[in-house]
Amino acid sequence: MLTVLSLVVLIHSLALICPVLSCEEDCMDGVTAAFFGNYSSPLQRVFRQLGTEISEKFLLDSEDPKYLLEPINKTFYFTAHNFYRNAIFPSHFHGKCQNPATGVNPSGCPNPSCPVVCGTPGSLAYHYSDLRIIVHNATKVNYEQITRPSSLVFSQTLSLVQRAMKSNHLLGPNLRFPSINYPRAFGMDENSVNRTLSNILRGFSDLLDGQCGGYQSDPVSSFPLCNWRRDMIAYMLTFP
Repeated sequence: MLTVLSLVVLIHSLALICPVLSCEEDCMDGVTAAFFGNYSSPLQRVFRQLGTEISEKFLLDSEDPKYLLEPINKTFYFTAHNFYRNAIFPSHFHGKCQNPATGVNPSGCPNPSCPVVCGTPGSLAYHYSDLRIIVHNATKVNYEQITRPSSLVFSQTLSLVQRAMKSNHLLGPNLRFPSINYPRAFGMDENSVNRTLSNILRGFSDLLDGQCGGYQSDPVSSFPLCNWRRDMIAYMLTFP
C-alpha cells in the first residue's frame, strides 16, 4: 500500500516526465501581458502625436491633447489584453505539437524551438517573426475597431472636440473670426469636423509603423524597434 508521502512523490515524478503539450493559462496571459507592456511606450507616443494633430487642426492650443483622446486611450487599454490574446492563441498558435498518428513530439517541442505551428512555448519561439507581426497587426485592428466612425468611442471623441471648439467660439454661428482667414478650423460645420477627425484618427496605423521603425520588404526586418526578440523568447521559454 502506498503511503501518503510515496503517493506525493509518485505524482510529482509523473508531472516531471509528462510533457506539457500547450501554452497553459499562465503562459498565455504572461505572453500577452508582456507584448502589451512592450507596446505601451510606442502607443503612448502615437496617441500624443494624434492628440497634437487634433489640437493643431482644430486650433485647440489650450486643450490638453491627452484629454481629447481619453475615450480612445481608455477603451483601447480596456480591450487590448483580450484582443491580443485571441489574436495570438486561438487564432494562430493553438493545440498540441504531437503527431496525432504516433503521439510523438517533434524535435524541439514543447521547448525550446518547435517547427510545428502549435500552442507551445517552443513554437512561439521558433515562429517569433510571425508572432510579432500578429501582435503588431492586432494592435492596429483593435484600434481601428474601437475608433470606426460608427463607434461609441468615436462619438465620445468627437463630442470632446466639438465642445472644445464651441467653448472657444470656433464652431457654430458666433465665430470669433471669419472662416475665410482660418480655413483649417474656423467656420467648420459639424459634418466637416466629423470628417476631419475621422481622417486624423485613420493615421494611427502609419504612425505606429513609424514608431516601430517602419515596414520593410522582408517581414523579418520590419518594425525593428518593436522586435524584443531576445527578451521575449527568453521569457516565453520560462514556461513548460
